[in-house]
Amino acid sequence: MIDSVFLVIAVAAILIGGISGALGVVLVLRKRSLLGDAIAHATLPGVALSYLLFGKDPLMLVVGASIAGIIGVALVVLITNTTRLRTDVVMGMMLAVFFGVGMVLLTYIQKLPTTGQAGLTSFIFGQAAAVVWDDVVLLIAFGAPMLAVVVLAWPIIHAFCFDHAWVEVRGLPAFVVDIVLMLLISVIIALGLPMVGALLMSALLVAPAVAARQWVKSMSAMMVLAAIIGASGGLVGAYLSATFERVPTGPTIVFLCVMVALISLVIAPRVRTHVRRGPA
Repeated sequence: MIDSVFLVIAVAAILIGGISGALGVVLVLRKRSLLGDAIAHATLPGVALSYLLFGKDPLMLVVGASIAGIIGVALVVLITNTTRLRTDVVMGMMLAVFFGVGMVLLTYIQKLPTTGQAGLTSFIFGQAAAVVWDDVVLLIAFGAPMLAVVVLAWPIIHAFCFDHAWVEVRGLPAFVVDIVLMLLISVIIALGLPMVGALLMSALLVAPAVAARQWVKSMSAMMVLAAIIGASGGLVGAYLSATFERVPTGPTIVFLCVMVALISLVIAPRVRTHVRRGPA
């Protein structure tokens, strides 16, 4: 008989790993892997402020984290376009600033004379044991529409990764498409924080995509394979954590995905290391 606690964690891990792997393809192909790290760290102030305003409501925590992530992306774009600083420098600055503010707010919250703040530190390091069915429901409620957007807007997303001119010709400003994609990535990061934590979510976004890129030629196949790798890492990581004592779920999932990426870099056929830019 399958343990109910393991089932909750396994389902959540599969969903987080699969969706993160799929959306991480956009970051990898756009050469914005560090942006995922910046968004993950930028979500912490949103989590803290949401708690102060609405209490420990899972939905509001996700909304607050997502908004904070979008604000972080917007600041990166604004500063990059209005100064001479390189994008990587700006992302590094935003990562440090937002994470610092988040830590200050979380420290303040922990000193409040209430008990509701218990578990908020899991948003930094992740704590799979705290995941409940409500979190799975949130993952499905947000994840299904996100995947629907990717499927319905696939031609635009595919073109955006390789040909901005085509997107502009279709009457859709490239920056609008960029904002929508960053919103989707911010949401999945916010949803994954309780299990994986802000420090490791960026790796869960990037590692499956890097591994998939070594084996397939088309972007569509790359996204499907990245989702499979992420979901498989989530399932195996949850199983290992449940089987062996003191094995953390989140870090194990990330470790497995990173190992698959490293192995793929070594043994994958060289001829397939470039994603085809033609029709997906």
